[in-house]
Order: sequence, then C-alpha cells, then structure tokens
Amino acid sequence: MTERVVVVGVGSTGSIIAKLATEKGMEIVGAFGQERHLGEDIGEVIGFGKKLGVLISGQLAKISEMSADIAIYSTVSRLKDLYPQILPAIKAGMNIISPADELTYPWIHPEAKDIDQVAKEFNVTVFGTGSNPGFLTDVLPAVFTGGCHEVTEIKVKRVVDFSFYRGSVPKQYGIGLSRKDWEEARKKGEVAGHIAAPGLVNYIADCLGLKLDKVNERVEPIIARVPRAGRYMKVDSGRVAGTLHLAHGVKDGKEVIVFEMNASIQPEAESVQTGNFWTIKGKPSIEVSVKGTETGEESACVTSARVVNSIPMVIRSKPGLLTQKDLPLAACMMRE
Repeated sequence: MTERVVVVGVGSTGSIIAKLATEKGMEIVGAFGQERHLGEDIGEVIGFGKKLGVLISGQLAKISEMSADIAIYSTVSRLKDLYPQILPAIKAGMNIISPADELTYPWIHPEAKDIDQVAKEFNVTVFGTGSNPGFLTDVLPAVFTGGCHEVTEIKVKRVVDFSFYRGSVPKQYGIGLSRKDWEEARKKGEVAGHIAAPGLVNYIADCLGLKLDKVNERVEPIIARVPRAGRYMKVDSGRVAGTLHLAHGVKDGKEVIVFEMNASIQPEAESVQTGNFWTIKGKPSIEVSVKGTETGEESACVTSARVVNSIPMVIRSKPGLLTQKDLPLAACMMRE
C-alpha cells in the first residue's frame, strides 16, 4: 500500500517529516505552507533532490477538495489553534497525525471532546506523537513500568541542547533576553517553556491508572554564567540561555510523577550533561539514561521518525482521538 499524504506546514520540522515520508515510499498529493514557499515544488523545498509535481499552496481551505489517507500537520503547538486547522481535513475523510505538543495527550484540554466526536463522525483517527512529548519523556518511562510489581514514584529529567533551533522555539523559552525581560515575557505568556509538561505528566499517570489531584508547574530562567553560542544566535553572560521547566503530579499530597526539562543553548559551555534520565521507584526500582536524542537536531530526527513510522498504524486504527496508550508502539518502518 502506498499511503497518500497531504503535508501542512513545511518549516524545519515539517520539511524533515515530508522528506522522510517520501523516502519511505509515501506519496505527497498536497502541500500547504508559508508565503515564502508558495508556488514552489514540495520536493525542492524539503530537499528531496527532485520535483514531486506538487506545488505548495497557501489556501488551506482547499484541503477539503483533496483525497488522501492522512494529513500531516506541523504548524502549531496548542490544541485550540490546531483544531480549526484540522477540521476541514477531518470532514474530508482524512486521518490526522501531528507533532503538536498538546495533541500527544489532549484530554486535559477542552477541545479534545469535540475533536474526538467529529473524528468518529467522519470515521477518521486523530493522533499526536513526537520525541518530547510523545516518546522520550512520557511513552518510554511508562513502558518501563510494565516490568514493575508496583511503582511509588517516577522522575523524568531531560537536558537538551537548543543550539540547533531558531525562530519560535528560542522565543518560547526566552533565550537571549535579560532576566527582567524574561520575567515580563513570562507574565504576558510569551515565554511558555515546555507547554506539554502537564500533558506528559498526565499521560504517564493515565498509563498507570492513576488520577492525579493536580499538577504543579514552575518555570525559571537559566542565566548564562559564561557566553554561549548556538548555530543561529549568541547569548552573553548574564542573559537568559534557556528555561528550566518543572511539572509535578500530585496524588494524596505526594509528588508521584516528577518532570524536569532543562533546555538551553550550548549547555556544555557550563559542563551541563545532556541526556534523558528516568528513575522509577518501586519493585523493582529502575534507572535508565538515554543518549543520542538530546540536541535539537537529534530531537527533530526522532520527531519525524515517530510521525512517519506511526502513519500506517494510524490509518488502520479505530476512529477517534487517540494517544499512544491506544496504539501499539511503532517500530522503524523499513521498505525496499
């Protein structure tokens, strides 16, 4: 079977996803993107090396006129912003897959019930996945608890190098600002940190059959003590190099799920060890560390792989709004 896909969003992440999908033998039948790429062939924009005969359009409403198995959305992070974008594709009978942060565990957001209802009405599946969230900080820690008799606490820590990123990601974490400007931007909601933190904590709890009383969050600036440099920007000492985001899931007054994300550019400049670290306390207690996924470039690679490798499974799955808890964990899809 050759999956017919529509690509929505051809920025840095969307381009990697579209290129991988093409390399895996999928057929791009439609593409929508930003103004600077309008009218260009999708094959050239994503770096595939040749034209694919599909021009990038800016008229997303026309997706309702297309026929495809699935639409890949690499556009926004918030569910309230994603919902109106995906609705025409759902009504056109397309399954939806996206690395949108809040889609990996959408059930804490008010839009989730409506998305689930309309997806079932039009017999399609809506699914979110990625590297963080969608794999490293929620799915895999939950999977490892399957080897435990009991679990009393889970700690998930991710230290990531954001030197690869530019544009919206550094802005979301306040990189380059002074401490005062960071605090003002945080009050205005311009600095959000890792917006999926409450969702991934709730996802782990859901997998454990645990209903949390609340999730406490704390977001703090990481101030550079020495100058740091990323691929696209520099940060002087005394300015914000990144953001520390903490989210603690509380049950009966005890913090049972603890998430910490330390995201900054060039953390090695201050001898900060990058990686993913999970500590599961229980019977037995388990400690796991995962390397090779902690730079922005590696994370984008994992995100694209998660999206593309999950596509055949999503197309074949039951209709509705699903999370990884509802589907088998996709392996790398190898094709001749």
